[in-house]
Amino acid sequence: TTPSGCGKWARHSELCAVACARSNGDEVGRVDMTEWGTPPDLFARLHGEFAFTVDGAASPSNALLPRWWGQCDRVLDRSWAGERVWLNPPYSRSLGAWVRKARREAEAGALVVMLIPAKTDTSWWHEEILPAAEVRFIRGRLRYTGAPGRAKWPVAVVVFRPPEDMET
Repeated sequence: TTPSGCGKWARHSELCAVACARSNGDEVGRVDMTEWGTPPDLFARLHGEFAFTVDGAASPSNALLPRWWGQCDRVLDRSWAGERVWLNPPYSRSLGAWVRKARREAEAGALVVMLIPAKTDTSWWHEEILPAAEVRFIRGRLRYTGAPGRAKWPVAVVVFRPPEDMET
């Protein structure tokens, strides 16, 4: 269920973020690596290329677009059809589910561009990304917004294109 104060499509308020965190058993106000934001210069280049319509994994403190989906929006359960989705998903155990969802939504017509750790040893990298996505490895270690330093892992931009984009 959606906690009160969370709009289905509207921009979220701090109240929504707190309500969602509490409903999911998260410690309110805790900042960890799942909240690190996309570096603005990287996002600007990619947005210039792809013209995103929605930030698909955001919070009130790190949303990069006027339209965004957050924790209250059940992003993995909703349709992304027709969207051009920017996705810097939580770097947690659920990352494989985000990658699988991105691929399925691209197959159904969405464009999905993800910034994720280059975990080339995982089954989801081999089963979902390699056969279906364009991969752009980032040289060096990225400095995320809000992070105490540079990332300790390599990252990649992964592009899942809808079928009509792949034909051209």
